[in-house]
Amino acid sequence: MSPLIIAQFIICGICLAIGLLHLAIFSRMSDRRADLFFAFTCLSAAAGALFEGLTYQASTIAGYNLLYRLEINAQALLWFFMVWFIAAFTGAARRWLATLVAAVYALAIMVNTFSPYGILYSDIDALKTSLLPWGEGIIYATGPTNPWRLVADAAWLLMIYLMIESCVRLGRSGQKRRALYFGVSLSVCLGPAYLHGTLVDLDLLAPPFSSVLLLWC
Repeated sequence: MSPLIIAQFIICGICLAIGLLHLAIFSRMSDRRADLFFAFTCLSAAAGALFEGLTYQASTIAGYNLLYRLEINAQALLWFFMVWFIAAFTGAARRWLATLVAAVYALAIMVNTFSPYGILYSDIDALKTSLLPWGEGIIYATGPTNPWRLVADAAWLLMIYLMIESCVRLGRSGQKRRALYFGVSLSVCLGPAYLHGTLVDLDLLAPPFSSVLLLWC
């Protein structure tokens, strides 16, 4: 098994373990809703890592399409639950804004589920191999962009705005250190993830998306 796939399965296992741990915490202290949403976020990340690893080994367009759409749905669920984790952890998020961001991610999941080639592609022309620096090859797809991809981009931008506004409101409430630490942690997660995905979509950077999941873990 290749180093990248092994890394993906390790990431999956770590996220799964963290998710189950926070579920156990919530089962004992049901008032800690932040732990519940963080658990679902981690479990979604685990599913995303698993499907991503399988996608890199796909041998047919049909197989790739199925696995890639499952991967995108898992990643969208990750950010969907992240919305409510931010709201629960900070206690400062505007509820209407959190609901809006979550609704846009829910729409992205629906588009990705019901579009023939997911939210990113209107068609898949071919599967190609990207050669990683250490010589390992991974599979990725090429094809025209789905116009509905703008839904995913809008969700990202709204998520970043939600993060910034919630941390600012938390700091103004007198918890400046908590707001600073949380804001920096989220920035490390959201900033590079958005930049990496955008560069890949513009063909300025080759896959994989593993760096995003490694940053999250």
